[in-house]
Amino acid sequence: MLKRIWLGVFLISIFLSLVACAKEPFTKEEEKTFMNEYMDMATKPSEPQVLEAKMKPNLDRLSKEGSSNAIDGLLYAMYQKLPTLTSKAEGLHDVMAAAKAKKIDLNQTEDAKKIEDQTLKAFVGEVLKDHFYFVEENGRITVQPNMSYMLKNYEAYMTDSLKATIQFSEDEFEHPFYDADTQKFNLDIVAKRILLLEDNLKKYANTYYAETFKKSKEYYYQIYFGMNNEFLVDSKKFVLKEVIDHYQRTSKEYPQSQLSKDILAYLGKLKISHNQVTDDIQVFLTGIANVQTVDVVNDGSTLKKNTK
Repeated sequence: MLKRIWLGVFLISIFLSLVACAKEPFTKEEEKTFMNEYMDMATKPSEPQVLEAKMKPNLDRLSKEGSSNAIDGLLYAMYQKLPTLTSKAEGLHDVMAAAKAKKIDLNQTEDAKKIEDQTLKAFVGEVLKDHFYFVEENGRITVQPNMSYMLKNYEAYMTDSLKATIQFSEDEFEHPFYDADTQKFNLDIVAKRILLLEDNLKKYANTYYAETFKKSKEYYYQIYFGMNNEFLVDSKKFVLKEVIDHYQRTSKEYPQSQLSKDILAYLGKLKISHNQVTDDIQVFLTGIANVQTVDVVNDGSTLKKNTK
């Protein structure tokens, strides 16, 4: 009996040793080999769930930079798949609308089991398994990456710059700044995003994601100052009073920001032109945004970025 007990203890100790070995950090060479193989998968058409299955058990063995890059690779695979899912969602819109009319929550696995249409049921399963979720916006049902899932499950393995990037994307998905019904922008949301991007550019100026923050700031500047849309002016290109009021309020609330300085410079130009956007002012705005024009395309439900 005693021998059996000791044998059991011995086997358990061996098992624990093997588990401990499996969790030991990769050597630099091992990490390089793993990441090369992993990124090769990520850059090719790859199912996010397959990529995640390879990544997840190895996160503790990777360096912080390595684990963060692996998570970024998973996000890349998700964005690569997004157009396919979006196309499928458009084709199944009527079926999805019918399911929602029956009070079926497409984002809940248990509710999805109640779906009668087998094509839709399979599609919903695919969307949820790959960590996307359904969003209803202006009468249309679309698919978006589930950034909340990424933060909840992998935040501890991210660099601060990647975390800031994902948090920004999460806010973009959850809080649209444009209402297609009223054809109006929520300038408060746009201003807060610009201010956050200013802060991120200061904090993460020397990181891989600095360029992402820069491009996003350029895009939102064009929205905010009406460079790529006509929603902030009247038919004769006079800036709407409510927009002027917003600019003045924002510049007072955030006096130390670059946005405030640019607003004041813009208001100075508008004062001379009696609030009309002239060709000279358009040139001025292009200068402060420091970008080529990015069109805002209204597809009937949301706004998309189209870089010329």
